[in-house]
Amino acid sequence: RMKASIKLHGTETGRTSGAKSLEVYYKIIETKTTQKIVPVEVGMTFQNIPKHGEDFGDMVIGKDLRTMFVPTPGYVLIEGDQSQAEARVVCVLAEDYDTLKLFDTTDIHKLTASWIYKKPIDQITPEERQAGKKARHAGNYNMGHREMAHQTQLPPEECKKILEGFHEVSSKIRGVFHIQIREQINKYRYLSSPHGRRRDFLGRVSEDMYKEAYATIPQATVSDHNKFTILTTMVTKYPAPVAYPLAESHDSLLFEVRQEVAKDFMGDFKQAIATPINFSKCSLSRAFDLVIPGEIHLGEVSWGELVHYK
Repeated sequence: RMKASIKLHGTETGRTSGAKSLEVYYKIIETKTTQKIVPVEVGMTFQNIPKHGEDFGDMVIGKDLRTMFVPTPGYVLIEGDQSQAEARVVCVLAEDYDTLKLFDTTDIHKLTASWIYKKPIDQITPEERQAGKKARHAGNYNMGHREMAHQTQLPPEECKKILEGFHEVSSKIRGVFHIQIREQINKYRYLSSPHGRRRDFLGRVSEDMYKEAYATIPQATVSDHNKFTILTTMVTKYPAPVAYPLAESHDSLLFEVRQEVAKDFMGDFKQAIATPINFSKCSLSRAFDLVIPGEIHLGEVSWGELVHYK
């Protein structure tokens, strides 16, 4: 078993924040003349255990870490993700409904890369697709090319061209979403998400404040949908010991579920994720119900060996 603790104050946008377990174990440290009993921290936040590993120079390390977590006998692990959730929310806020429709018919990151590199989508390389994914995230929140270079390890000049290409074809990100967020901050100094989460912006208005504001509604929307809609639905319908919620990671949830109800659980899980999110009461009010599709994965062996469930 491994445990973590959850910080009740969370983060400024409502994302869950975890830490090591509050429990400790004790060990004896011996010296030549004395013995000391000292407490040792245990556990860690599950959010920080990488799914795909972390880049370390030319290597990827930690890709196998999740395989150490295995289900209890008689149970399986089931994980559900909101598919490309924040990017979909940004499209709604930018009123870019044409691009939003493309999320369900094509690989949006490949398509973004094809726009940036001005080449057919079937000619996009894995490296270019990754650049398209990074560009969408960076462009959505008006990240500068140097900051993008720091995060992606790509050359600054390449990042600059990528971002310029992204904003050229996704003009509503800045032209609608960013402009209206700035207007809200200048006029009211707070933002409210579709679920009613309010964040007040204190201090001097600056570009840094605007950047925090761009991320506030998308991050709050996805996290609150995860906790208050999906999690609440699933624990109500499948209480312990039928199912146990194990981890929550912003746009995903991990459960341990009895084997005999796993199929029904996965179907209900996918349906819960697809619960419409109404944007009419958002600071950037939109007469729109966003449906974010779910991706469900089953782990009969370990958390690191999940199989996609359709």
